[in-house]
Amino acid sequence: MCDLDSLTGGACGQNNPPGIRTKLKFIPAEELTNHPPLLDNGTPGASNILAEKFAYVPDVGKGYWRVLDIMVDTGELTVSTAGDPGSLAILNSLNFMVVGLGPAQKEFAQKAVNCCLVVAVLDRANKDHYHIIGRFDDPAHITEIGGGTGVKVGDKRGLSYKIADT
Repeated sequence: MCDLDSLTGGACGQNNPPGIRTKLKFIPAEELTNHPPLLDNGTPGASNILAEKFAYVPDVGKGYWRVLDIMVDTGELTVSTAGDPGSLAILNSLNFMVVGLGPAQKEFAQKAVNCCLVVAVLDRANKDHYHIIGRFDDPAHITEIGGGTGVKVGDKRGLSYKIADT
């Protein structure tokens, strides 16, 4: 079970580091009941556009997208191949950084590290477009977490993450 509330709830008086941030949306795959079909109407790109909305579990307190603040200019979506020639697959991954190393940030890392996730990444070029990483039946996973306090002025203080699908 993925309990990811420590950094996604928000409260009055919470620590807000300076600078501009952006948002990342994610949901544990166990809280979805399906993955929407793709549009695939013959138009270029349509086979990568969801034709319907996601369907969520009806359990109280579950079945909603969590929103996580990430440090600006740390959220890079990459697309690459994996496998052998003739049986290649496309891999999507997202690198991002969460500001801070307090108890809430550490708790989030401990709880999220083994979650099966579906992630929605807002496209900077088109504010109505999200990139989806992971599926209900083939989720994304955190593959790396690392970071620290930094040693000099200007060093980033926080944890860097990499989430990837298969």
